[in-house]
Amino acid sequence: MLKWQNERERKLKLSKEDRRKEYTRPYVPLEDVPTWKEQSKSLPDISESPSFEKLKKQCLYDIKIKEDVDFTEKVSTFVGDITKLEIDAIVNAANSSLMGGGGVDGAIHKTAGPLLKKENLNHDGCQTGEARLSGGYNLPAKYIISTVGPQCENPRELANCYRSSLQMAIDNNIRTLAFPCISTGIYGYPNEEAALVALKTVRKFLEEHGQALDRIIFCLFLEVDVGLYTSFLPIIFPKILPKEQQKKKKEIIEEAKDETES
Repeated sequence: MLKWQNERERKLKLSKEDRRKEYTRPYVPLEDVPTWKEQSKSLPDISESPSFEKLKKQCLYDIKIKEDVDFTEKVSTFVGDITKLEIDAIVNAANSSLMGGGGVDGAIHKTAGPLLKKENLNHDGCQTGEARLSGGYNLPAKYIISTVGPQCENPRELANCYRSSLQMAIDNNIRTLAFPCISTGIYGYPNEEAALVALKTVRKFLEEHGQALDRIIFCLFLEVDVGLYTSFLPIIFPKILPKEQQKKKKEIIEEAKDETES
């Protein structure tokens, strides 16, 4: 076997403890990334905001979510360096050559090391919306899923990036993975539209394959993305309250309406 094949196989056979002995940089274990259920506890209830209904229409105009399914323990946001996450796989917003580039692509290649490029030579590139699997090498993540985002605003192709990556994950028994904000860097995809595509695509995929995945992390870097995901997540991934709490909340909202109208 080639050197990259030997090293990939060796790394995948290591226990978590033995992998950690080979880390050369700080890492962030999954248990240090709170679920959205935990993260949202410190946020105000946006359903009481005057602009809530308008925001809800903006998020859900082209999607119907299953309102009785709670995925708040399946998703997280993480503000920081995706290459530090100790999870099954991180997604790379790659170019079609898979040979590395700028931004998150360059950072992942630099941290993973030169064997990533050698393995990727065997993939013969990647088309927009598709995904390819490689070893993580020097990363805390076991695998890298590379996907190529659209270089213009194309919701269908961007959604394909997320779907292809998620399908690649479940096909390879990858249960935890992290996404960067695909195509929003030098490819110029508008941040708001990209966030909505990402969240809605992941939501629909979880509704179909939720049992096969434990955690999906949206890795954010820019302040604008932090704001967008914080606003959109409570609508696309709402917390399902127990029936008694739902009833009480509804009564409070109705009372507030009556007071406003009187």
